[in-house]
Amino acid sequence: MSEQEANNDGVETIQVVSDKKSGASSLMPLSTTSATSAAKTLTKAAASSATLTKAATGAAATGAVTLTKAATSAATDAATINYKLREMQDGAVPRMMHFADKGGGDGSLLIENAAEQKASLEELEARVRQGVPNEFVTSILSIWASFKVLFIYLVTIETYIALAGSIGMTCYWYFTHKDNTTWDGGGLSWVLVGFAVVLPMSNLVKMGFGRREEALKILASLRSCQTMLYHAHALWDWDKGRGRANADLDILAHCDELLDTMYVGGEALVRFLTLPTSTLTRHQVTYHGQQEAHRTLDVAVQLYDVFASRQMVKYTKLAERIKRAGLSGSELSRVEGFHRTTQEMLEKLRFLKMYRTPQALRSFARVFTICLPAFYASTFAQLAIEIQSLGMGIAMAVITTLCLTSLYESILVMEDPFVAFLVLDGISIHEELMLHNQQVLTAREEIFPDAAPYKIPNSSSSSAAAETDNSFADEQPGKMKGEQSGIPQRRQSAGMRGSLLFKTNGS
Repeated sequence: MSEQEANNDGVETIQVVSDKKSGASSLMPLSTTSATSAAKTLTKAAASSATLTKAATGAAATGAVTLTKAATSAATDAATINYKLREMQDGAVPRMMHFADKGGGDGSLLIENAAEQKASLEELEARVRQGVPNEFVTSILSIWASFKVLFIYLVTIETYIALAGSIGMTCYWYFTHKDNTTWDGGGLSWVLVGFAVVLPMSNLVKMGFGRREEALKILASLRSCQTMLYHAHALWDWDKGRGRANADLDILAHCDELLDTMYVGGEALVRFLTLPTSTLTRHQVTYHGQQEAHRTLDVAVQLYDVFASRQMVKYTKLAERIKRAGLSGSELSRVEGFHRTTQEMLEKLRFLKMYRTPQALRSFARVFTICLPAFYASTFAQLAIEIQSLGMGIAMAVITTLCLTSLYESILVMEDPFVAFLVLDGISIHEELMLHNQQVLTAREEIFPDAAPYKIPNSSSSSAAAETDNSFADEQPGKMKGEQSGIPQRRQSAGMRGSLLFKTNGS
C-alpha cells in the first residue's frame, strides 16, 4: 500500500510505504527536502496513520459485535431446533418443518407456510375419508368387536356363577323328568324377569350414562374457564392499553407461574379422579371393603386438598398481584368469577367420583341376576324334553343368563366414568388434560411469540402439591419472595407425606 503526499510549496514529494506483514509505516524521500517540509510531511503522515488505526479498531469492534450477535443467533436457532425436534419426538406439538440451506449454509429452521400446511392437511383429510373400509368389512369388524366386548368386559365371575346355577338346574330337571310325560316345567311367567329385573337395570344404565354425560359437561366448563383465566392474566390491560407496558410486573414470569399452578392442580385432579372406586356396596357393609375404602379415601382427601385448596389459594394470590399492578376492580371481579366457577366444577367432579347410583337398587339387581336364571331352569328343561335336545335347553339357559348378567355388568362399568383405562365408555381424563395443556401452551405461544419454550414442572418442581408455598409473602408487584430471573423458588414442607409428590414426565 502506498500514498503520495505533496507539501504546500509543491517542491518535495515523499512516499509512505506500509509493511504488509508488520503493519508499520516508513517514509522514503524521493528528492532532497528541507527540514521544514520534511517535518510537515511527517506530521501529515502521522495523522493519516492515526486515522487508519482508528478505522481498523472500529472495524474490529464492529466485526466482534457482529460475530457475537451471529453466534447468539445461531445458539438461539439451535435451541429452537432442539426444542421443536423434542416436541416432534414426544408427539406433543406435531409440526411440519424442514431444514433448508438458504445459499449461505446457515441451516436455518423453516416452518412451512400456511398454504403448504393447509394443502397438506387437506391431503391428509382426503386420505382419511377415502380410507374407510367398505360396508362388508365394516360389518364383519363390528360383529367381531361386539363379541370381543361381550366376552372380555361383560363376562365376569358373577356370570360364571349364574351360568353354573342355570345349567346345573336345567340338567337336574331334564334328567329327573325326561321320561315323565305328564310333567310340565314351563309354567313360569317371564313378567317377573321383565318388570322386577330388566326394567330396574335399564334405569340404572340410563343413570350411569347420564353421570358420564354430566361429567363431560363439567370438564368442558372447567377447561374453558381455565383457558379464559390464562387469557385474563396474559392479555387484559388497563390505563388505555398502557398499563402492562408501564407496570412493574414481569408478565411472562407471572403467566408462567399461573401455568405451573394449572399443571400441578391438573395432575392432582387426574390422580384423584382415576383412583379406584371406594364407595361400592362392599366398601360399606364388609370389613375388608371398609379397610380398602379407608386407604383409598386417605389418598383421595390429600389429593383433593392439592387442587381444590392449595391451588385455588394460589389463583387468588396471583389475581391480587396483578390487581396491585393496576388491573381494575371490575375486571378483577371477572377473574374471581373464573375462580368461583373453577371451584364449583371441581366440587361437582368430586361428587361424581365419590357418590354412586342407588346402592339398594344395584344390590337387588345383582342378587336377582345371579339367582333368577336357576329358578327358570325348569322352563329350559321343558324345552329340551319337548324337542328332545338337552343341548338346546342348555343353550337357552346360557343365552338368558348372559343377557341378564351382561346388562348388569354394563351398569357397573358406567358407575365410575373416570376409569377409561378399564372400561370402554369412560372418560379419557388423561387425554383431556393433555389436550387442555396443549391449548394453553398454544395460547402462550401466540401471546408471547418471543418467549423461551415453557418448561413443564418435573417431579422436583411440581412437588408443589406437597409444599407450603410462602413465595407470595411480602412480595412486590411483579416479584415474588425468593424469585430470581422470573423463576419462583419453592421449598417443600417437611410435614407433608411423600405420596403426594408428583411424578410427571416433563413432556
